[in-house]
Amino acid sequence: MGSTRMGRDGRSEVAVAQGAGHFGPVPCHVGQKGINTMVEFSEGKLGDDGRTFTVKHVKTIKQSSIGNCPHFIFGPEHYRADESCRCNDPDHTEMAEWGYVWDGDIWK
Repeated sequence: MGSTRMGRDGRSEVAVAQGAGHFGPVPCHVGQKGINTMVEFSEGKLGDDGRTFTVKHVKTIKQSSIGNCPHFIFGPEHYRADESCRCNDPDHTEMAEWGYVWDGDIWK
């Protein structure tokens, strides 16, 4: 489990959860202060103190990994566990839903 503290404006530094699977940019997260990442989390719970936010599942993707994607796609389902993008994965059919076309080697 991880947690984050609330920012000065009373909002979570990660973000206020809009439900399971929220994904968005954050300036930092627990354990990697100062590293620009995207964080996907689920099963979040606001603490009794109203200032802490605890989650059971956290997936982070470094900004540099997004920069390595030829389309700079900003979505958790587009990245493998090793943070490589799936632009070269013919089974990544979400790409077709997003308007990309498979050319035999890569989604364009």
